[in-house]
Amino acid sequence: MKGLVVSGTQSSGTVRCWPPGQSLGAGGSAGQSLGAGGSAARAVRLYHRAGSTRRLHTMGHRLARLRALTERSRATFDWALLAVTLLGLAGGVAARLAGAVGLSEVLWAVPAGCALVTVVAATAAALWARRFGVDVLAALALGGAVAVREYAAAAVIALMVATGRVLETAAARRARADLEHLAQHAPRVAHRYEAGGIADPSLDDVRPGDLLLVKPGEIVPVDGRLESATAVLDLSSLTGESLPVTVAASDLVESGAVNAGGPIDLRAVSTAAESTFAGIMRLVTTALSDRAPFVRLADRF
Repeated sequence: MKGLVVSGTQSSGTVRCWPPGQSLGAGGSAGQSLGAGGSAARAVRLYHRAGSTRRLHTMGHRLARLRALTERSRATFDWALLAVTLLGLAGGVAARLAGAVGLSEVLWAVPAGCALVTVVAATAAALWARRFGVDVLAALALGGAVAVREYAAAAVIALMVATGRVLETAAARRARADLEHLAQHAPRVAHRYEAGGIADPSLDDVRPGDLLLVKPGEIVPVDGRLESATAVLDLSSLTGESLPVTVAASDLVESGAVNAGGPIDLRAVSTAAESTFAGIMRLVTTALSDRAPFVRLADRF
């Protein structure tokens, strides 16, 4: 293994991995003794595991950067198509008013051709995914107008297509930004009262009936009934309410609320997967991945 030296003594049963500072993942760290029961083979396995974890993280970052680059490229292309369409349509009108009929036809044909290529590519992708939508009608309208040499009508259709693409891209970007903002306010920690004190289980381990502690500034992890006398909660991420809300004992507190007061005790009534915040995330994700009813209706008729 390149860059890895495993050393130890048989009498002590101690095995060490070098170079120091090389993470071995969940099983330990480089330069850390593996104990009497350790072995060089275990050290090598841990080293491989750490390398695989790093490669997965690197791949995830690369995919995220590629997706961001693709989205920026599409937005840039859509804006460029809209600019070309507007300039071509306006230039054609000006040329026609000036008596240059041939030039006006050329100026209208250029944005029509650009939009036709774009729509045909989008239609092919939609048909490949077995979706029949309005892109097919736009392609037929553009192709028909160009075929009969009605370049002015083709330019107007191209303007409609370019405007629709820009608006669609902007709406999708805004929706993704809202979803990311919502995900940043997702509950991440929970403190549960146990016999030996307070433990910090994962959110998936919280069960209805558990008595939880929510510290100041923390997000309520699951839905529950307030056990403390009162609590001051920030519900802006759930309801958009800008002012803190005061709730009393035994009132229902929904997950995703931020504790804006002192420490409070909460009796869980749901799991993290069945909580209010998880339901909101599911609804938003479904809304982003699905099409609106009026879009489905337009595609159908």
